[in-house]
Amino acid sequence: MVQRKYLIFLLIFFFSFLTEASSKPQVVQGEIVTEGAIFYSAPHFDSEVLSYLKKGTPVLVSNQRRGLAFFRVRLPNKKIGFVVDIDINFPGKKPPEGVIESSQTFSDPFLDSSEFEKSMESSQIEEHKFIETDWEKRFGLRASSVAYKEKTMGREWRSDLSGFGFYLRGPELWNLAAYLDVGSTFSFQAPVYYERVLGFPAQGAMNWTYVSFSTTSALTPRFHLIYGFGPFLRLSYWDIEAQVLSQKQSYSALDIKFGALVSWGLVYRLQKLGFRFDFQYFWEASSYPQLSMGLEWPF
Repeated sequence: MVQRKYLIFLLIFFFSFLTEASSKPQVVQGEIVTEGAIFYSAPHFDSEVLSYLKKGTPVLVSNQRRGLAFFRVRLPNKKIGFVVDIDINFPGKKPPEGVIESSQTFSDPFLDSSEFEKSMESSQIEEHKFIETDWEKRFGLRASSVAYKEKTMGREWRSDLSGFGFYLRGPELWNLAAYLDVGSTFSFQAPVYYERVLGFPAQGAMNWTYVSFSTTSALTPRFHLIYGFGPFLRLSYWDIEAQVLSQKQSYSALDIKFGALVSWGLVYRLQKLGFRFDFQYFWEASSYPQLSMGLEWPF
């Protein structure tokens, strides 16, 4: 009976030891398999790009990582950062499986205990810098030019309109490196074809409001490419005058249309501010493009 108790105790101790051992930090030798793989400062596609790695570069890969798409690695020059998992291969070895959230602390397998505190202090400083220049959540103001087209009065007409608006970007959706980009553009310039046909200029306004699912790609540490797609709503209201039987008649025209858009943008990063250039293409009853230039900052 006593021997059975000791046996149970030893089994419990053995399995608890295995569990503890398996949870300790591990390092696996890996190799970069993508030419020009991006070496990030943080486990995020919008973080600073530290360098671009050559194919075949050996790296040490830790199971202490954050997120689902990044491995935490150390280069031969002892620099530590993050690389997308598809850019690393493990010849004859099993990839590390551990996933550590940013709120948890852990012993770093790349450092000995004497360097651990310095490493944590340094990482907290870098994390603070990263949060200060976070490119997920942005607010921006933009000026736009729309090559607007409309099917009315028996044919399709075109008129260049100028407008202004704002947009909000972020946060990240479900750790998929995709974001919500919500924006609205206003124009108080009436299409010129109303005056050409009716003889009197129209008065009113037009609004485009969209929700885009977008993602980014870092071209350089300062340039980011943004592209996405989504639905939009166009609302226009015009007070129109026309000559009918030698009398001047006034009309009100309200038009609501739903459609889809695709967008491409380029952001130049300067400290906290960003300069953003966008090309958007709208599909509704007619299709037409919009060019815009904006200034954005984090919120």
